[in-house]
Amino acid sequence: MCALNFPIYLLLFLAAEPVIVLMFGEAWLAYVWVFRGYVLVAMSYSTGNPVGTLLLAKGRAEWGFYWNLVLFFLIPMVVYGGLHWQLEGVVMALLLSQALLIFPNFYFLVRPLTASGSGPYFWQMLQPLLLSLAAVGFGTLLGKWLFTTALPQLLAIGIISGGLYLGASWYFHRQLIHDFKALLFHDKA
Repeated sequence: MCALNFPIYLLLFLAAEPVIVLMFGEAWLAYVWVFRGYVLVAMSYSTGNPVGTLLLAKGRAEWGFYWNLVLFFLIPMVVYGGLHWQLEGVVMALLLSQALLIFPNFYFLVRPLTASGSGPYFWQMLQPLLLSLAAVGFGTLLGKWLFTTALPQLLAIGIISGGLYLGASWYFHRQLIHDFKALLFHDKA
């Protein structure tokens, strides 16, 4: 999932200004860092999604229930604690809580069911993150250099970043591209 989600979230993070101008108008540019913070929170949530599928596949749905029950009580406390520093505080509190929950998520939910070490598990997230940062970072720099208005800038960033990311994925993760192709076109790759 990280291979699909990370480039999209990083595009929203790095190209936040044209996204905000197109979606909300220039008056909202003062909240660009709040938007970026929430993008990072959403990106971190997306890394936990496949864990739910793993729990269901291994017949351990009750573990997911208990994990979500803990989050049900924890997240409101985190949000309330962050409210003392307004919207920025809520974003920072959510980011900090997600950063701290990544390791317990692995050790209590993933590791017992897969016998996987933390290195391979986190490497599967780090690879698409690094490819996405390189592709979207370069695409954002080039798109912002080429255009000054929001729509052409965002289109250029998306096209350049998408092309670079697909090319890098093809080079570094050819099997992943074949698996996506098989999934989309029902091929037997």
